[in-house]
Amino acid sequence: MTLNGIEVITDFLESDCAYLKGNTSLTEYNIISHPSINVAEDYLDQGWRRFGKMFFRPSCTHCSKCIPLRVELENFKLSRSMRKALKKNQGIHLEVGTPECTPQHISLHNIYHKHQNEKKNWPHHAISATEYRMLFCEPMTFAKEFRYFSSKGQLLGVGYVDVLPSAYY
Repeated sequence: MTLNGIEVITDFLESDCAYLKGNTSLTEYNIISHPSINVAEDYLDQGWRRFGKMFFRPSCTHCSKCIPLRVELENFKLSRSMRKALKKNQGIHLEVGTPECTPQHISLHNIYHKHQNEKKNWPHHAISATEYRMLFCEPMTFAKEFRYFSSKGQLLGVGYVDVLPSAYY
């Protein structure tokens, strides 16, 4: 399907719910060939999430418990536990840049998903560099990567943020 000159492929996937044990989830996927900042913002404002060119959202007919959360910064206040966590992690260094695919990135991803497989029975397979690039490193002008390093320079974590006019996702 073509929408305003942008190729969109839509699909649905039914699977075990990752959030509520014993439930089935239905996820709607739209793969958008070249999402502009405006298209991405429209999708994310409506509660869609994104990996690479793939936008997705829960579409369960029997449940609406996994609605995305939006935090308004002007009303946000750090809790006591958040202040403790910040103090405990003072030695962590943050770099913000364009998404990258390094052996350290792939290793962290695989370690995390292996842990979630053991803890929450998530499906798991070791991700390849190609898969990682498709999910996290598609060239999008609005995509930023937050890299967290120890004081010794070890990559500890990676977060992805879409910097858009109305909000950061």
